[in-house]
Amino acid sequence: MLWFYLSLSLVSAAGVYLLAHRHFREARSMSQEELLRRLVFSPSVRNDLLERFLKPVGRGFRQALWPALLRRFEKIIIRFRMAVLRLESRLKWLSDNIRGRHINLDTSKKSEYWQNVNGAKNAKNGTEEKLE
Repeated sequence: MLWFYLSLSLVSAAGVYLLAHRHFREARSMSQEELLRRLVFSPSVRNDLLERFLKPVGRGFRQALWPALLRRFEKIIIRFRMAVLRLESRLKWLSDNIRGRHINLDTSKKSEYWQNVNGAKNAKNGTEEKLE
């Protein structure tokens, strides 16, 4: 574990050196008055890092990853919508099935189909009604 942290710190130091080496070389070649004048008028390091590193990463994210992420969300939403539609159709079938049984059981006037079914049932029991 110690080797990991040691190598990580060495790689980080090398990265800082590569990023700042050019600026240090320019600063050594300037006179002290010119260096102070440029420091007063130079942008902050935070703004410089933002402009040079973070904004290009943000543009790359918006150009490459954001459309792919939106496509993935679209597929997930379509699958969820299809599952909801399947569930809704099954619930409608169940509702219609229960409603149909309820209507046919509670009404005195039954449809022709149910009269034929009841007639066939009665025919099996020996009390046959004449079917048309």
